[in-house]
Amino acid sequence: MFLIERTVSPGEERLAEIYMRTDGLFEGHIHRKGGSSSGVATPPESWSTDYEVCALTETLSAAKTIIDEELGL
Repeated sequence: MFLIERTVSPGEERLAEIYMRTDGLFEGHIHRKGGSSSGVATPPESWSTDYEVCALTETLSAAKTIIDEELGL
């Protein structure tokens, strides 16, 4: 996968990344600031290693729209 875009929410509590997959689809991930649901704490200034796949689309514009809505942009 190739990183296409990285965006931070207005409150800087969430980080969104859009990747282009090798099959040509676009996949969006949203990470939360600090902490991890796996039970392993991360420093508050870092992003969790866990993520939600919030988009899997055929076009970059569709992935951006979903990410922007999720981040409240």
